[in-house]
Amino acid sequence: MNPRHSGKLFNKLHVGDGKTGRYQMYVHGRENEPCPRCSSPIRKEEISSHQTYFCPRCQY
Repeated sequence: MNPRHSGKLFNKLHVGDGKTGRYQMYVHGRENEPCPRCSSPIRKEEISSHQTYFCPRCQY
């Protein structure tokens, strides 16, 4: 198999951007609590066997 088509990243997307590899979970685990951005209730849905938390109004 050609490594260019294997789906694996051999190099970082952008070195030094302060964001690569870091994720901020502002709404994870906060179902029905107010969104920090717009105060709408946070929703939880299962997508491909994973729990996903999001704000239906602003997508935070």
